[in-house]
Amino acid sequence: MKAQTSGSIITKLCALIAIVAVILVIYRLYQSSQIADMNSRGGPQPGEPILYQVFGISSTRPLIITVPKTKARANIESVDYTTHMASGRYNNGSSIGLVQIDIETVLPLGNHDEKAYSAIVVLSDGGNAQRYYLSTFSFDPSTEVVTLVDSEWIGDSISVDAIESKGDLIRMEVADDSSLSNSMNRVRSVIVAVSDHYQLSTLKNQR
Repeated sequence: MKAQTSGSIITKLCALIAIVAVILVIYRLYQSSQIADMNSRGGPQPGEPILYQVFGISSTRPLIITVPKTKARANIESVDYTTHMASGRYNNGSSIGLVQIDIETVLPLGNHDEKAYSAIVVLSDGGNAQRYYLSTFSFDPSTEVVTLVDSEWIGDSISVDAIESKGDLIRMEVADDSSLSNSMNRVRSVIVAVSDHYQLSTLKNQR
């Protein structure tokens, strides 16, 4: 009787393992077909997986980042192609805010195999000023997870007129968005150094 019971349990376990294996294969095939479809279109489109829209990464995983200079997390869920901003909400306990990644400022860092990037990240929590940061991101192909590595404050209520990456330096032309600023002194140059581990340090932030 015990032998029959043990045999029945083993049979059920084998059947369950087979079912799980089939589900995993179907899921992987679905992912592969989604990625192949993305690549065939030649560029990000509205409705594509968020990692592809923001960084051009062929993955269907979500984009969940740590909000700069906080412990809060934000799920970047949508991209507005009129403003070129990828957005998500966050709650840091004292306030609820909006975090945005400017997809037009995304730059690759290092060589292609490193899968690292920089971009301008904008925070707003209901106040008058928006805080602008230069942030670095790294992608782990084994987990398909993007991590925000470091952030450097650039300014409040500004506009980034130009941004480029040369070697381990990122250069920006930034305009202070203030009615008190005139056209002669409102533009300043910002230079930020990027370390081998994508840590940031500002070398210049002045007119």
